[in-house]
Amino acid sequence: IIPGAQKVVEGVYSNGKWFELGGKDSPAVALDARQYKFFAQYAGWSPGQLERELETSQVWIAAACSPEILLKQVIQLPKPLWREVLELMGGEYEAMSRKQYGEL
Repeated sequence: IIPGAQKVVEGVYSNGKWFELGGKDSPAVALDARQYKFFAQYAGWSPGQLERELETSQVWIAAACSPEILLKQVIQLPKPLWREVLELMGGEYEAMSRKQYGEL
């Protein structure tokens, strides 16, 4: 586990001090790329903004996902990962994903 990482669900962690993994006083490490996903962009919200957006369900759809889904490689998938998740959720969410592709 990366130092300082915060547990999201079993087997999935967020943030952490990944840059300390190969510091001058520690040995270089090799990570299994299938078990880690790094994002190097920035997303920010003002205090309380994300919570308000989640409450409205108009911007974000919160879903419970397994580590396999969260860590899935997303390059060259037969369908976008967001669509796969909505289809797995079923009901109105599956219909929402199909509507986006003109299937309804």
